[in-house]
Amino acid sequence: MRPSSSDGELRDYIIDHSGLDWPALLSDWHWLLPAEFTLWIMNRIGDLFLVMSDGSVHLFDPGGGTLEHVADNRDHFADLLGEEENSAF
Repeated sequence: MRPSSSDGELRDYIIDHSGLDWPALLSDWHWLLPAEFTLWIMNRIGDLFLVMSDGSVHLFDPGGGTLEHVADNRDHFADLLGEEENSAF
C-alpha cells in the first residue's frame, strides 16, 4: 500500500528500493532499528519510512542516525501527507 494522497506528485519524491539488499545495508544500524520492520518508502534524500510490527510508521534518517515515529499506521501517514504543512515529504 502506498500513500493515497497526491500519488502523481509523490512518485516524484520516492525511489524504487526493491532491488537493494536491505539486511546488509542496514546491518550497522542494528543498535537503533528493531529486529522486525518493513521498509516501505525511500525518498530521494535517502530517508527511509519503516513500518513496524505494530503497523506504526517511523522515519529513519541514516544521515542523522535517528528513528522517529511519524504516524500510527499507513492510512494515518497518508492523511498526514495530505495536510498542506506536511506535503513537502
